[in-house]
Amino acid sequence: MPPSADWKSDYASGFDHIDAAHKAILLQCGALVAAAQEEAAAFQHALETLFSLVLDHFHDEERLLGHLVGDIHARQHQEDHKIITRFLADAEAYEASRCATAESRLRFARMIEAWILREIASTDSLALDAARRSAF
Repeated sequence: MPPSADWKSDYASGFDHIDAAHKAILLQCGALVAAAQEEAAAFQHALETLFSLVLDHFHDEERLLGHLVGDIHARQHQEDHKIITRFLADAEAYEASRCATAESRLRFARMIEAWILREIASTDSLALDAARRSAF
């Protein structure tokens, strides 16, 4: 199943390593959606991979924002990222509890995919645009 949150050139930030991370995260969101319809182990693996990609990316992005546009913007971005980090950790705990169903996994995967896409298309876009302007 292809990801429903395909990369669009409109999402490009002008920072190649950030764009590469965003693309990888969106691809992994698609993998999570596909895995939601498979066995629990496949979903758990896809979720752990997404969680790892997101955490690494947040660290890189916050460092870039703090360096280029100052700590106040980076702190706001960190607050946004705490939401998704907590959400992913809660999902891992829920999955580990063995209470999840294929339907709940799919709902979660679609919801997280939409949240991440919104983060890339709006919040990240605005913050990274400010960073790009201050860098050039």
